[in-house]
Amino acid sequence: NGNFAYVWSKGLCMGDNCSTYIDNIEYTLLNKYGETVRGVSKLTDNSTATVSTYDSSPTVAVALNGRIGILWYRYTYQSVTQQYNYNIFFAILDASGNVAYGPLNLTNNNAFGVPWNDPNVPEFYSVQIAATGDNRFILSWVKRNRVSGCSSGDCFLEDIYYAVRDTNGNVVRGVT
Repeated sequence: NGNFAYVWSKGLCMGDNCSTYIDNIEYTLLNKYGETVRGVSKLTDNSTATVSTYDSSPTVAVALNGRIGILWYRYTYQSVTQQYNYNIFFAILDASGNVAYGPLNLTNNNAFGVPWNDPNVPEFYSVQIAATGDNRFILSWVKRNRVSGCSSGDCFLEDIYYAVRDTNGNVVRGVT
C-alpha cells in the first residue's frame, strides 16, 4: 500500500549492575512522507530472559499481498559458563503491522558452548530474506561449525541453508 516497514534491534541492560543484556526487534510503519502509520512496536520481548539474549540483524521483505516477512538471528550468552547458543527466527506481519505469524524458531538449536572451539555447537548468522511474485518468502542463512579434530585456528565449515514459506507461514520448502 505504499508504506515503508522500518525494523531494527534495540538493546537494553537488565538486572543489577546490568548483569543481563538483551536486544529486542522493534518496528514501525511509515507512509511515503515519513509520517507514522503505526507507532513503534516490539516484535520480540526478551525482558524476562535470565541470560543475555540478543535478537540481531533483522532483515525484511514485503510480498505483493502486503505481508511483511522478518528474519533474524538470536544468540544467547550464559556469562557464568561463558557459553553461547544461536538460532534463526522468522515472523510475518500483515500490512497494518500486526503479527500474523510467529515468531518461529527455524533452527531449533539447543546446543550451548563456544562455537569457534566446539564442533558440536553451530553458529547461525548472515540472514537474508526475499519475497517472490507468488507471495512466498525465501529465507537463507549461514551455519558455521568448527571442524572436528582440526588444530588450526581457521578450521570452519560454512554451509548456506534456506527455506521457503508462504505469506501465511506455511512450509513450501523445509529447511534445506
